[in-house]
Amino acid sequence: MTDRGRIPVIRDPANAAAAAKCWLGRTKGPLGLGAFHPEECDFCHEEPAILIRALHEFADWSGLNWRSERYDPAAPNWTQLRPEIAEFTRLPREQQAKLVGQSQGYIPEDDD
Repeated sequence: MTDRGRIPVIRDPANAAAAAKCWLGRTKGPLGLGAFHPEECDFCHEEPAILIRALHEFADWSGLNWRSERYDPAAPNWTQLRPEIAEFTRLPREQQAKLVGQSQGYIPEDDD
């Protein structure tokens, strides 16, 4: 995640998922969402309003949002995802969860 002015720029899908879990856990806490945000994570230093703006920007950039430049009204049920997103979605769920946990700071990074 890099900073562009006051809004962090997220380009990694695991970082986006981790930031979303942080935002949900901090803003919707009474709904029992603590299971995926059980304690302070690496995104907790950001204000929730900043996190959600970064997540909206990520959704636009990635093609996950219908407002994205990648959205084609002629094919409303299909949007070209960025390669980074497509790669992440093809990973096994266990690998996705590990990468998100690492982004949250709950799982140590591999020593590759």
